[in-house]
Amino acid sequence: MLYGLASVTQYFFLLGIQYTSATFACAFINMVPVITFIMALLFGLESVNIKCKSGRAKILGTLVCIGGALLLTLYKGKPLFNYASATSIEKTGTSSSSGRWTIGVVALILGTLFWSSWYIVQLSISKRFPCQYSSTALMIFFGAIQAAFISLSIQHHDFSIWVLNGKLPIIAVLFFVSH
Repeated sequence: MLYGLASVTQYFFLLGIQYTSATFACAFINMVPVITFIMALLFGLESVNIKCKSGRAKILGTLVCIGGALLLTLYKGKPLFNYASATSIEKTGTSSSSGRWTIGVVALILGTLFWSSWYIVQLSISKRFPCQYSSTALMIFFGAIQAAFISLSIQHHDFSIWVLNGKLPIIAVLFFVSH
């Protein structure tokens, strides 16, 4: 079931973007290598020797990545465009927007943890199953099951979203199935 971890990751990132901002979500995406490196350290998959240049480079890269993500997250610079409508949108609904922002941050944290976990899982999968095509087929199969489960749990009352309407969606599905 861990094969389909990527679909859960995508769901949490899309949910996080919906409740926060694209800039904030990009900062969390930039944290994926750092979290993966830290998880690999914790699981004993990676080692750091501070006495070597490569060990110091790993630590410096981790700190630079964290610093860049914090800079993107915390710095509120001047807007590119000075539209009056943009400032009026920001001022409305401040009490409810903080709750939505919290949900978005939690979703982005979960998405980052799942994405980093996915890289760790891929490492163990590639060691156990060296045949890449079989592993990819299993990943797509379980990812499709998880995506269907997520979609059914969110839109459990509306099955009309599963109906293909128009020529373009049907052609897209047929093209995907044929390749």
